[in-house]
Amino acid sequence: MHRFVNAMFIGALLVCGLCGNANGGQTALKMERLRCEGMKEAVGVATAHPQFTWTIQGQGEAAASEIRVSDGDLDIWRGRGASLFDGVYAGPPLAPGRVYWWQARLVDAAGDGVTEWTSRRPFVLGLPDEEAWGAAKWIGEDRDFTPRLGDGKFVVEFKPLKGRFVACVRCAPDATGGVTFAVGAEEGALTNDWNRLEIVCRGDVAEASLNGRAFARREGAPTNGTFAVWAEKGDEARMKSAAWYDAAGVRVLHDNYAGSMHLQQVFFRMVRDGRVLIVNEQPYVHPGILPKNCPRYRKAFACGKEVVSAVASVTARGFHELWLNGAPADARRTLVGAPMTGGGWLFETYDVTSLVRRGDNMMGLWLSPGYSDDFVQYGPRWLKPRQALVRLDLRYADGSCEAVVSDGSWEFTDESPVVKTSIYHGEVIDRSLDDPAWCCCSGSHVSWRPVRVLGKSISDGTGGIRLRANDMPPIRRFDPRRPVRITEPKPGVFVADFGQNRAGVVEVRVKGPKGTRIRLKTSEILGKDGMIDPWTNSLAESTDEFRLAGTGEVETFLPRFTYHGFHYVEITGWPGRPTVDDLIGWAIGADVEETSSFSCSDTGLMWLHNAAYWSMRSNLMTFPSDCCMRNERVGCSMDSQAFEDAACQFFDMRRFYHGWLEISGAGGPNPDWAGDATTLARRLWRYYGDRRTYAERYPLMKTACERVFAKHPDGVCEKGYGDWCAPNKGTWDSFFNDVGIVNTSIFAEMLACTEDAAAVLGHADAAKDFAAKRAGVVAAFERRFRNRGTATYGDGSQTTFVLPLALGLVPEGDRAAVTAKLVETIRQKDRTRFDTGIFGTRYIGDVLLDAGEADLFLDLFTQRDFPGFGYMAAQGGTTLWEQWPFKCMMDSHNHAMMSGAASCLYTHLAGIRPAKPGYAEILIKPAFPSRLSFLAATRMTPRGEVQVAWKRRGGGVELSVTVPPFTPAKLVLSDGRVHEVRGSLSVVTRGNGKIPPKSALER
Repeated sequence: MHRFVNAMFIGALLVCGLCGNANGGQTALKMERLRCEGMKEAVGVATAHPQFTWTIQGQGEAAASEIRVSDGDLDIWRGRGASLFDGVYAGPPLAPGRVYWWQARLVDAAGDGVTEWTSRRPFVLGLPDEEAWGAAKWIGEDRDFTPRLGDGKFVVEFKPLKGRFVACVRCAPDATGGVTFAVGAEEGALTNDWNRLEIVCRGDVAEASLNGRAFARREGAPTNGTFAVWAEKGDEARMKSAAWYDAAGVRVLHDNYAGSMHLQQVFFRMVRDGRVLIVNEQPYVHPGILPKNCPRYRKAFACGKEVVSAVASVTARGFHELWLNGAPADARRTLVGAPMTGGGWLFETYDVTSLVRRGDNMMGLWLSPGYSDDFVQYGPRWLKPRQALVRLDLRYADGSCEAVVSDGSWEFTDESPVVKTSIYHGEVIDRSLDDPAWCCCSGSHVSWRPVRVLGKSISDGTGGIRLRANDMPPIRRFDPRRPVRITEPKPGVFVADFGQNRAGVVEVRVKGPKGTRIRLKTSEILGKDGMIDPWTNSLAESTDEFRLAGTGEVETFLPRFTYHGFHYVEITGWPGRPTVDDLIGWAIGADVEETSSFSCSDTGLMWLHNAAYWSMRSNLMTFPSDCCMRNERVGCSMDSQAFEDAACQFFDMRRFYHGWLEISGAGGPNPDWAGDATTLARRLWRYYGDRRTYAERYPLMKTACERVFAKHPDGVCEKGYGDWCAPNKGTWDSFFNDVGIVNTSIFAEMLACTEDAAAVLGHADAAKDFAAKRAGVVAAFERRFRNRGTATYGDGSQTTFVLPLALGLVPEGDRAAVTAKLVETIRQKDRTRFDTGIFGTRYIGDVLLDAGEADLFLDLFTQRDFPGFGYMAAQGGTTLWEQWPFKCMMDSHNHAMMSGAASCLYTHLAGIRPAKPGYAEILIKPAFPSRLSFLAATRMTPRGEVQVAWKRRGGGVELSVTVPPFTPAKLVLSDGRVHEVRGSLSVVTRGNGKIPPKSALER
């Protein structure tokens, strides 16, 4: 659960701390938070040399750490750790798909144990490459979903913008064949408004008409495949809809751009006459509508001996759920699949030893469409039928091993209680179709048929694919909540308020007649009439439907292959009236471990902390998603870059961000969109001491910088998004702000990160080279954007000061003047209101607190007028919005990108910062806004927990600090004096953090 420190804890901490600067009363040394590769449950480790880490509590002396690894009861390696806090496996090669055990202890100089050995913890290496999958083959359903078009009619509604519009019907499956009709000005029926193109196919003949007037006839159309639309090179047309009707007039395939959309390579633009598709020389191909049901696969196998370990490796195109002998493999949810750069794919690893038994067994796999042909503008889509690849490694008590793999011996069925599912539109569950024995050795009552074997490739058996074990935190359900209230704004229409906007699903428990259909539609906001307002859902229907079996008992429904972003739920079809006990709202997201707590006397800062927490939790899936409610929900590098520092304060993000770097690749030429492929590596080094990621990423970091220089030779980057979503006029063009200043500042940071990586890795000459390149970019920035003779840059908005100050582009001698001008701009020009987008908002708190402007920081971050966080709170928001207005052209009410602002609550307000990578040394530099009466924060570092708490008393401040053992720290107060901290320290200050002549430290 999310931890907040309350006032009673603060008082207790201060009283304890003020008793003196001693370690008396602390316990003996103890090793805690043991992790393998940063994972609590180390199943699917993606390296042959895993790192073991822990924190240390208590007091005492130790000289080294010691680790041992065992295979069952047999020790196979024992060695010293790299430090007191970690060690890397250096023993004989470990076999993938096998359960090993590890433990650690602290020792003295003689090698004797200072602590007892920790309890044994398991870990499993994931399969290292495609070869390790052995005889496993991709399997799928037994039919081809390529549409058989036959005789029928293709209808397109379009408006020409310039040039010629082209339609190709009944293409071959690769969209290169078929017959083509080009519509231009010579067709007399063409208008400048909406036009209707009809192409009627009979046999191999196709005839075209425009607005009822025939104009062309073609022969030779194939009878199956796809259809496509485009405009010729350099031309554009606006499309409203496209559809295929069969000979009987039934619409078989369609795209109407107001719901599901199936055209590939699509980019939506919003215009005044509705949401339409802009087509140009890039063909948009409609391959047919893929099914949205959830088939089940299974394989019977026998174990003739005692099983000591069973490890399953599974990947699928589409979401999946693994079962063994009638039970799910574990509680994770594989809701978001993510391809890696270079065309690779992640796979899941499961320790299923407890579910496999001697004798007959049944393994089952449940598949859903996942990111299918439901419309999404960006990111991954799988536009072919669902596929799966499975390997189960069995190890017996006699030491022998066996593998069960996906092949032609598997069977599948279309019959499933999940009748239909879409990540955007929701799930339909029919409880009358339950088959509890589907993954049991007997008792299943549905019909099964053989699977289709697709080969070793992910698609058709013609080549290999890079598969990588997914060692990111698994996606789980968590934090169940009942509604805080249920209203009935219209007869039979109920609205449940869950009190908090977040990503998740609603579990329903209900009793009613057979065939009863209950619909739950989610939304983030309410209308004035008390009904939900689905404005921010955009094209996502966000509706789950539950069909009762009518057993006479309470039936439970819980969507498994979808999720929604919601605060409210509209309920229709309920038999009677629902109560708060009938509904449970579950949050869904990556199981990132919470590592911090924060509390203070200001309710506005507390709102921001909670809103940032839930905005990030709602958008950490297999990748950092842009939003959780509308028809996107895909990885967004720009958004991620803006809140990564905050995420690393709130959560343990090492494994998550390492995996995100694997997925995202080297980035592109615009630093705002792709800079985090470089800057994130340094964040992992700074917060976690993660040198390995530096080593892995360094070549790509260099490549990323080279790409920017290739597009911008002088390093001044004036293309991109800039300070995205600053207060604006509500038009698309006004979302882009301070593009050149933001991009060039971030590029300078990219070069600094690459310089640092080169230095850490021992590439001294390369480090000097990147330092020189950065200096050149900084000089070019000064020439291009500095307003001559002033302390201003660009147009003088807040961000034009904040980014150069935060990222080190302002000459040292000018920093005071530039900072003073920023303060003047905020107070006078902007009346203490935000004028920043995602990057300016991320850094403005850091800059103000570093400048000693703690009171201005607090006023800005808590004022309740538009635009500001206080305004969001006053409008009933519980998460951070995409835009500052309540409603505008593009808006979600749960976007993580503004959460970056909350980083400063820990790093600059509480003042907890790493003085050396991984908090090997700690800097504590708190700020003391005069309106705050107390503050308390904790931060779990790789070495242990840091605590900072203070409270105003009389005319001064009582401050208490605690740091982990074996970790030097420095406390810097506002008068600039520096104090060494080891263990715990208490200080009594005067005024806003100034040391009196005789401090508690000195007594």
